[in-house]
Amino acid sequence: MKVWLGIGTALLLLLGVVLPACGGEPAPKVKLLTSEVSLGKVHLGIIAESLVVSSDSRHVAYVVQRGGKWLVVVDGVEGKKYDGIMEGTPIFSPDGKRIAYSARRGKEWLVVVNGVEGKQYDGIAKRSLIFSPDGKRIAYMAKRGKEWLVVADGVEGGQ
Repeated sequence: MKVWLGIGTALLLLLGVVLPACGGEPAPKVKLLTSEVSLGKVHLGIIAESLVVSSDSRHVAYVVQRGGKWLVVVDGVEGKKYDGIMEGTPIFSPDGKRIAYSARRGKEWLVVVNGVEGKQYDGIAKRSLIFSPDGKRIAYMAKRGKEWLVVADGVEGGQ
């Protein structure tokens, strides 16, 4: 059965090439088009692994280290400087309208959403930042003392 399928496929391909050459219907012409869109220039000190593009391909963000400080650049605009930016961030919401990252100031960690800083915590769990499917809500795990909390839209769980 496999042999017949292979022969049948080969015949169909051959007919597709031979018939147009023998005066049959001309083969349709296929034209491939590509376009390139610049999303801006990359700043010096970029952490290449941090480069992210929004799902709608309209926005780009990445982390830059400069003079012992770290910052996130979104669409060419530099954000505030911090003592650290967590690995695995920044992230875009599924709709591409919002961006979030975890940043460290001194020993405290906080989440920044569209440039707005949230509360400070003793820690933020790695890779815990998550947007809702519609991009309107955000949640993450934060540590205060020995306790881990779920924070959704800036509100700590259990409140």
